[in-house]
Amino acid sequence: RKRREAAEAEAQRRQAEAEAQDAEQRRQEAAAEARRREAREAEELRREREEAEEREREARRASQPAEDKGADAFIQALVALRKRYKDTDPAGLATCLQTVRAYINNLARNPTEAKFQRINCDNNAFRTRIAAFDGAVAVLEACGFASVEGNALAVSADFVKTKGSRLWDALAKVDVMLDQLKK
Repeated sequence: RKRREAAEAEAQRRQAEAEAQDAEQRRQEAAAEARRREAREAEELRREREEAEEREREARRASQPAEDKGADAFIQALVALRKRYKDTDPAGLATCLQTVRAYINNLARNPTEAKFQRINCDNNAFRTRIAAFDGAVAVLEACGFASVEGNALAVSADFVKTKGSRLWDALAKVDVMLDQLKK
């Protein structure tokens, strides 16, 4: 009888142990599922946050003042010019950029001087160093120069007051591009 009681006690102990193991396994599975659910929720939150930030950036870009958009146009024109000629005519591109830099530098340093507010497009230097490169005139136009009568580019009278400070930024960008060409 003692053996039978001992065997029953042993069986009960084993059954309790098996139930405890099953319960522990279910608890571990539930914890793992909770971690997976938390990771999915965290990923969804991260994605929603990124989407909201992107929408906010888009809204800021759309509401940027025209001056900032002008800076973007300058960069786009400069990059397009570089892409077009960096492999086919790097020396010509460097000369073109140095000439563009000279025009911008003269206007930035002497904004009220009339001779720097106007570029004669019939000038031999302009024709060979600027006009010969598709996109170079677009760079100057993005700086504020516009076509005027007499085959020339000129800045408006109010340009210096409203956008003159952009010239220094444009000058810095041209310098960076010239440095990149030297490498």
